[in-house]
Amino acid sequence: MKYKLILFIILLFAVDISAQTPADSLWQLAGKLATPAEKTKVHQQLALYWSREQQPDSVKQHIGATLSYAQKAGHDVLSENLISASRILVSIGDFDYAQQLNDQYLIRFKEENNSLGIATCYFNTGKIQLFLGQIEEAGRSLSQAYKLAEKNRPLRSAISIDLGAVYKRQSRYTDALQILTDALTVTDSVKSSRDYCGLLFTIGTTYAQINDHQAALGYFQRVRAISGNSGDVMGEANALTNIASAYNNLDQNALAETNARKALDIVKGKNLMAEAEVLSVLTDILLKGNNYSGLRPLYQRMYELGNLTGNDFYNHLADIGVAGLAYNEGDYTNAIVTLNRALPRLEQQGGWAETLPGYQLLYKSYSQTGDYKNALSAIEKFYSYRDSTYNQDKIKELASFQSKLDFQKKELELNAQKKLRNIVIVSLVFIFFLSAIAAIVIFKNRQKINRHKQQLLHSKLEIAEQNLQNSELRLKDFASRIQEKTKMLDAMEQQLASLHDNDSKLLVQLQQATILTEEDWQDFKILFEQVHSGFLHRLKEKYPEVSPAETRYLSLTKLNFSTKEMAAALGVSPQSIRTNWYRIRKKLDLSESLTAEELVAEI
Repeated sequence: MKYKLILFIILLFAVDISAQTPADSLWQLAGKLATPAEKTKVHQQLALYWSREQQPDSVKQHIGATLSYAQKAGHDVLSENLISASRILVSIGDFDYAQQLNDQYLIRFKEENNSLGIATCYFNTGKIQLFLGQIEEAGRSLSQAYKLAEKNRPLRSAISIDLGAVYKRQSRYTDALQILTDALTVTDSVKSSRDYCGLLFTIGTTYAQINDHQAALGYFQRVRAISGNSGDVMGEANALTNIASAYNNLDQNALAETNARKALDIVKGKNLMAEAEVLSVLTDILLKGNNYSGLRPLYQRMYELGNLTGNDFYNHLADIGVAGLAYNEGDYTNAIVTLNRALPRLEQQGGWAETLPGYQLLYKSYSQTGDYKNALSAIEKFYSYRDSTYNQDKIKELASFQSKLDFQKKELELNAQKKLRNIVIVSLVFIFFLSAIAAIVIFKNRQKINRHKQQLLHSKLEIAEQNLQNSELRLKDFASRIQEKTKMLDAMEQQLASLHDNDSKLLVQLQQATILTEEDWQDFKILFEQVHSGFLHRLKEKYPEVSPAETRYLSLTKLNFSTKEMAAALGVSPQSIRTNWYRIRKKLDLSESLTAEELVAEI
């Protein structure tokens, strides 16, 4: 896809060495491209080409093809190209076909419930109505488009430019500035440079209309910077013209003339309408600065441009300028003839601002010739237009104060929000700082407490381990002594076996001497519990019917005592030990195959 786009750009802008027209090259390119979006771009370029060549039939043909391929490319592409198609048709003066296309697509978009398409059609209709001077109708169409385009920022910004222009024409300057500045805040200056510059320019002209020329100057300078960076030469020239006019109204004559001449250098011979507009500003600047020497050739060029463009408005402006030169030279008759030719036509075209100084000059010229009757008529018209202009100036002045008041309110609101935001940020930082300190303190305290707990636990474990070791040693010692007594008893029994019967009492006493006392048994239990914790309790809980003697037997079994060692420890015969286990098994109803060792292992 990347390489196809590069090929498209190369083919689109390549110079055909075979001397083909741009239209031929574009037509051949259209046949080589595959996607509807690519074909849409080529046919749009062809429509633009034929509009410059003033070939309306070819324009219509390629606009039809553009919109046909745009439909296949998607709703967004169709809406975008429908706007371009309307602009192209308006540029060649074919308003009827432009409106016919809008009406046709409006029906279709309404059937599809396509709000973007509907907004586009209302937008195009509003532009046509504005161009034709149908201000009220344009306002209604553009307002509908503005509401429907709420979610489409680029389209809404474009609509704002024309809706702002409508508000200006209706002297609703505050509303114009409101909608334009709101649109400016959400318009991307990079992706929508054309609409962005359009917004800046319209805001600037609105401020100029309410005589806030300093504010207007700032917006025109921004337009010039963006146009210069983007290579929009005519946009830069237009900005320079308006910068010159703003400086002129601010009585900065040198800067005004410098910028006007820069604009003239750009447009001279390239764009006749733009050149005529620059000349009208430049001549006004020179007149205001009493610089009459270079004015006559400039007025002569304005005559030529008026004839070439078919716009006699510039001829009439030149007439008033030439009449002024004639008056300054004392040629009052020529001044009167020239003014009487130009002023009625300017009145018909609505050029009140230009008509006012013309009637003042006509009054002076009649006065110089002694024709006081016509002088009176001229001065009456002058006052009539001046009163009308005065009322307009009052409206503009009030609008200027209102816009400045709104700006100050917004500025105060923004400053208050900024201060509140700063307070919140500082508070959050302070709270975070305090929280961090508190967290560190708590963490260190917890670490200290945990270390202390660990030390105590470690000490307790050491003590418990030491106690266990001591208990095990004592229990082993206890068992060892019993085992030694058993061995000693065995040895003595063998020695006493050879004794006479009268010595049998001695053997009985010796055997009794090995029987554990109750005190010995209590000591034994303490040691045993420390080594085998809970064994005696679990035994009693599981088998409550076991007797104390049987408990001793099972405890010794847990210590792995042999039958002989148990007998010695308990002071009974080995046969009694074996009988003891038999009784326990019967009492507890245990399996015959179960051993005493297996029983104690389960407890």
